[in-house]
Amino acid sequence: MSTTYQITRRNRAARARAFVTWIGAIMARISDRQRATTTFTRMSDHQLRDIGISRAEIAHAAQKGRDF
Repeated sequence: MSTTYQITRRNRAARARAFVTWIGAIMARISDRQRATTTFTRMSDHQLRDIGISRAEIAHAAQKGRDF
C-alpha cells in the first residue's frame, strides 16, 4: 500500500517528465522553424517564386508551413 508521500513523489516525477517532454517538443519546433527560415533565405527569388512565396513571406511560411 502506498503512502500519500509516495503518491505525491510519483505525481511530481510524472509532471517533471511531462514538462521535460513539452520543453523538448518546443525546442524541436523552434529548431525546425529556424532550419526552414535558413533554407528559404538561401534560395534565390526565382526559386522562391517557383514554390509560391516571396521574401516577405519567409518567416510566415516557416512558421505555418504549407498552410500559409
